[in-house]
This record gives sequence, C-alpha cells and structure tokens, in this order.
Amino acid sequence: MNRQAGTDSKLPGHDDARRITLLYLLLGSAWILLSDKVIHSWITSPALIEIASLVKGWLYMLVTTLLLNVLIHRLLARTQETLEQKQQALRQADARRLQEQERQRAQLEAMVEHRTAELREAKAAAEAASVAKSAYLASLSHEVRNPLSAMIGTARLMRLAGLDAQQSKRLGRLETAAEHLLAVLDQVLDLSRIEAGKLALEEKPVQPDRIVGEVMAMVEDRAHGKGLELCCEIETLPGDLMGDDTRLRQALLNYAGNAVKFTSSGQITLRARLLEQDDSAAKLLFEVEDSGPGIKAADLERLFTEFEQAGDSLQRRAGCGLGLAITRRLARLMGGDAGAQSQAGKGSRFWFTARLKKQNQPAVTISA
Repeated sequence: MNRQAGTDSKLPGHDDARRITLLYLLLGSAWILLSDKVIHSWITSPALIEIASLVKGWLYMLVTTLLLNVLIHRLLARTQETLEQKQQALRQADARRLQEQERQRAQLEAMVEHRTAELREAKAAAEAASVAKSAYLASLSHEVRNPLSAMIGTARLMRLAGLDAQQSKRLGRLETAAEHLLAVLDQVLDLSRIEAGKLALEEKPVQPDRIVGEVMAMVEDRAHGKGLELCCEIETLPGDLMGDDTRLRQALLNYAGNAVKFTSSGQITLRARLLEQDDSAAKLLFEVEDSGPGIKAADLERLFTEFEQAGDSLQRRAGCGLGLAITRRLARLMGGDAGAQSQAGKGSRFWFTARLKKQNQPAVTISA
C-alpha cells in the first residue's frame, strides 16, 4: 500500500487523469479537424505549412503518450492493489492457520497431560492392588497352610494308631484332599511372588541327573499304582553347574505329575540333555514324554496361560491350571523357555530349558 501511495503522488489521480485525458483528446481532435483548413487558409508559405504539420504530429504523439501513461498507471495501480489484497489474504490465512495449530497443540498437550495423569493414577492403583494382593496372599498362606498342615499331620497320626479298612479309605481321601489344597495354595503363592518380582533364584551347585532321579522317586509310587512304566534318559552333563535345584525340581515335577495324572496306560519318560555350552554356562533341556491321550493343537499354547486347562474333560480332572504357567515362568527366569508338542491320541512331550552358569563364574541371585 505504501508503494501504491508513492506512485500516486507522482502521477495524476484518477479524476485528474480523466480530465486531462479528456482535455487533450478534445484539443487534439480539434487540431486535427481544423489544422488543414487553418493551415491552407491562413498560411501560404510551404515552409510554415511543413512546420505546422510537424507540430501537429508532435501534439498528437504527446496526447497519445499521456493517454497511454494514464492507462498504464491505472493498470499498475490495480495490479498492485490486487497483489496487496492477495498478500493480506495470505497473511490472514497464515495467522488463522497458526492460531488453529496453537489451539490444537494446546488441546493435545491438555489431552496428553490428562491421559498421563490417568495412567499415573491407574499405575498407583495397580501397585496398591498388587501390594494388597501380596499382603492378602501372605495372610492366606498363614491362615490356610497351618490348618492344612495340622489336618495332614493329624491324619498321619490317626493312621499310625491303627484303622480298619473303611476308616483307612476315608482317611486316605482326607489326606489326598488336604495335600491337593496345599499344592494349589503353594502354586498360587508362587505365581504371586513371580508376578510381584519377589521370587529370587539361588545359584548353588546342582546335579541335573540327581534332580531327575528325585522327581522319578516322587512320582514312582503313583505311576506303578496305575501300571505305568517309568523311565529316564540322561546324557552326560557338565558337573560344575550352578543353579536353583529347588525350582528345577519343581518345574520338572509339574510335568511328571501331570503325565502320571493323565496317562492311563503305557510309559512315561523323563529326559535331560545338553543343548549347548560355552566357557561360562550350559543350556540344558528337560522333558517329560508320555503315552497319554494327547492334546489338541489348538489347546497347547493355552495350557501355559494362568488358570487355563485343556478343553477335554479328561484333562480337567484336577488342578487349577497354574502348574504349567509357573513352569514356563520359572524356565524364563532361568534363561530358558517352556513348551509342548502333542497330538490327540498319540501322547505328549512337555519340555523346558534352563541356562545354568558354571562354577568358575561369579554366583549371583536372580530375582523375578
């Protein structure tokens, strides 16, 4: 706009230009119309006639030039005005866009802050619930385990005192139920400790072949009572390994106990072998294979989820669906994993791996 004002100060305004243009057009037209008659009637000298003709041409050119100047000035002024209007419109659009972006940014920041606050509250509530759950389970352990232990101990004392066949059978059912409840309680507490990150793995000298033998001894009576053949296959393993023998035994016993529970005839085999090793550690594979009814492929992965069991009613005769989940979590805490292969009607093979340090490496305590 400033440039336009500067241009307008040097050239005539629109009204002045219109009047001057009209004046010159009238003068020029009159001169052109009258010049020939005036020249021939008033001037007789050929030289003056030539001079008058030149002056007439100059005046015509002057009028034409002035007219073109005015037209060009008006065209430039309109062009400048149009450009200024477009620039102003662009500036206003930019200002509106920046304002909208600032509004959206502020709205997004407010939303993020609100969601962050909600997440903090949810995290605090979850942590509080976890603490409350741990406290409750600790209380439950004390309140339930003690009466159960008393019941089991009393039942054993009663059996030692001598019972007839009927009483012995009833007492056996009582012992079985109490021991089952105690096992379920132990599984729930183990899972709770793992979830809370409070399950610490020890590292002390372990003998994998001895662990396999102990697990076989634990399930041997039940297996032979059902007419099952119990076997073990142990490869030559390093003798300088460090790990948590209690958790290794627990994981393998979960598999062996399930195999005995769900296999009605045939054979159960426990295996331990070396997968790989280096100077600092060795990775071992433990597995239990049975000739039981097998499991559908769709149910295999679900078995390692908390409180999940196979869909077949045969597989739901007992348990709360925690043993396999705990085995997988223990295996992962020990640097390995757990899984299974099975086919309906052709038995199952459950396995887990564990990475055990060698004794020449510094021992540490691993927490969940």
